[in-house]
Amino acid sequence: MKHHYTNSLAEVRANAEVSIKHLALLSSVNPTTLKDMESGKQRPSLKVIAMYHMLFKAPYKVLFADLCADVHTYLTERSENLSMMLKSSQSQKSKRTIHAITNIVNRLNKGYND
Repeated sequence: MKHHYTNSLAEVRANAEVSIKHLALLSSVNPTTLKDMESGKQRPSLKVIAMYHMLFKAPYKVLFADLCADVHTYLTERSENLSMMLKSSQSQKSKRTIHAITNIVNRLNKGYND
């Protein structure tokens, strides 16, 4: 499965005008492995993500943009489903949990749009 952040790796490196060959020499990561990570054939390791961040000043939010969007959608949907399930209970504990979940969703939405 291809992820947006893998495509971002290639963009970030190309914008810095660094070849895969030179990046491989610098990082001790096989050039084929880097190419596979950039094309989405292989998921990039955290080490490689951190390396692109440090070398090319690429924000993590850019490198993980699609993954963050997927997680945001997943958490929002799951939170809404849990809230609906808890609303049927109407106990004080359920009401407190619904309030806490609503706060989490609001925080996710605020932070995601920043």
